[in-house]
Amino acid sequence: AAPCPTPAPARRAYLPRSVALRLEAGHDQWLSEFRTVSVLFINVGDLGLAAGQRPEALRDALRALQAILFRHEGCAHQVVVDDKGVVLVAAFGLPPLSHEDDAVRASLAALEVRADLSARGLGWRLGLATGRVFCGTVGGSTRREYVMVGHTVNLAARLMQAAVNDILCDAATLELAAARLRFELLPPLRMKGITHEVPVFRPQESAPGLELAR
Repeated sequence: AAPCPTPAPARRAYLPRSVALRLEAGHDQWLSEFRTVSVLFINVGDLGLAAGQRPEALRDALRALQAILFRHEGCAHQVVVDDKGVVLVAAFGLPPLSHEDDAVRASLAALEVRADLSARGLGWRLGLATGRVFCGTVGGSTRREYVMVGHTVNLAARLMQAAVNDILCDAATLELAAARLRFELLPPLRMKGITHEVPVFRPQESAPGLELAR
């Protein structure tokens, strides 16, 4: 078979390989779509505050987190570093990897991330939500990015903000992953930008089911 064409550097940067190849093939009109995605927000505050002094710690931690995501066939979608810390936005269900059990994969990845950061003595906040998001590219011919937009992305970010050394997920993730994992039912939360109280759950590594938080 003939090798795949190599995307031009201007179009390859900031894009998943499958998206870059579709752009090179002239399929721009097929890039915008609604997809069901599990979105995981990972905040590592301790690393962000020390990143300017210990860049190797930031590098090593991000490599470890990416390895966990890749092992579950998710992707590291975006990294933001500011005075509030390091935030890694991950997604399960973006092209070219989409699975019926993406919510399970995202929950298992979150549990592994928690264990890794805990072993490093770092604080963390993990927020996970599942639902339909609008995916597509933004930018021009010299730089494009592949973005996710929608309530699910915002909800995952809000859950991350509410979690302190914890993992919080939404009801949609619970419904899709409860056959494989155990979840704790937590008190509902009020969140900025959401008019109603949000049901909140905590994934566990034990047998499937739902239990009340102690």
